[in-house]
Amino acid sequence: MSIMLRRYRAISHTPCSFRARLPETLFGTLAVFPVPAPPLSRLNMMVNSRRRRRGNVNWGTTRSTQENDIENSQDELHRAIEKRKWVYRHNLYAKHMASNSHTRYRPYPAPSQFALSEELISRATAFLRRELRVWVNLDVEFLTAFVLSLLRTIDIRSEPAIRVLAEFLDLGGAPYTEGAAKSNAEHFAHELYAFLRSPYRELSVYDSVVQVGL
Repeated sequence: MSIMLRRYRAISHTPCSFRARLPETLFGTLAVFPVPAPPLSRLNMMVNSRRRRRGNVNWGTTRSTQENDIENSQDELHRAIEKRKWVYRHNLYAKHMASNSHTRYRPYPAPSQFALSEELISRATAFLRRELRVWVNLDVEFLTAFVLSLLRTIDIRSEPAIRVLAEFLDLGGAPYTEGAAKSNAEHFAHELYAFLRSPYRELSVYDSVVQVGL
């Protein structure tokens, strides 16, 4: 057993009154040795490190990039729908473009061609999901699937197609009669027809180049 340990045990069992009279050098030997203070430069590094950690704490006030992208997409969709409402409100129709290599517009596809083209189906789906939001209280997903089935079977601008579309888009009008004008249904069919003839996949690009008029 070391001398230091024997001295510690001896003093730990010594009465307090007597221990107080022990030589200071002896009591100091048995006391807890002080830890040397770190250099000032190291202390500054520790303080700065703690400050940086506190500064990096996320208190929930910052928005993620994904959240900002979603909000921007929603704002863009809202503006696009408002623009389409304005087009229908003022009876502005997409102008006809010739089918050639310069415009890259193509003839309108036959129903059989549409049914076999994944590209046309994808483009039509994107257009319908946005365009049908022009009218309130419509079941957009149901009508999107319904119009896609029409495109696979008949010309969207034909009388039978307009008659069916009018039941959803011209609810405020009189009952459908053959030859009677149904502005919403006919206008909608024309816009869908024009988009499918265009070479554009992105609706935002199509919106930026399409010309409209009475």
